[in-house]
Amino acid sequence: MENDNTFLPYFITEDIYVVSKEVTESTSEYIAPPLKYKGANKKEILVLIENKEEEYLNSEDELFLSKILQAVGIQLDDIALVNLKAVENFEQILEISHTTAIAFTPKYAQLNSGISENLYEIQMQAAVKMLLAHPLHEISQEKEKKMKLWKQLQVLF
Repeated sequence: MENDNTFLPYFITEDIYVVSKEVTESTSEYIAPPLKYKGANKKEILVLIENKEEEYLNSEDELFLSKILQAVGIQLDDIALVNLKAVENFEQILEISHTTAIAFTPKYAQLNSGISENLYEIQMQAAVKMLLAHPLHEISQEKEKKMKLWKQLQVLF
């Protein structure tokens, strides 16, 4: 019996497309999008924070960070401010050009297994100077933490 398809236009009114049965497998891996950061990164200084409620910082923490940076001759445009809540893997951080990194979060040490979790201790990794510190809101509330940060920033810059 031969296939007579002349009756099909009376039953099927939508367009019909023939799809090839050949399926090709994609070998490409997922590539995370480039990290967004605040600032122009003019001096290649990476500042890392972790804030789950805001895109970057609330106004009080941003003002405090601005004062810290101004004390060592740096403006907000000189840095790349990254919120680690958007980071999927450590390689994303490495894509941002930087010679200095200041992390106001312990999460950075968890992402970067090459550094210790010691706070207020300047570390070197692949020609990048790094400093880990408490979150900005904690530092702003405690004089001792402010003093530890200031002491290390003077050495760093």
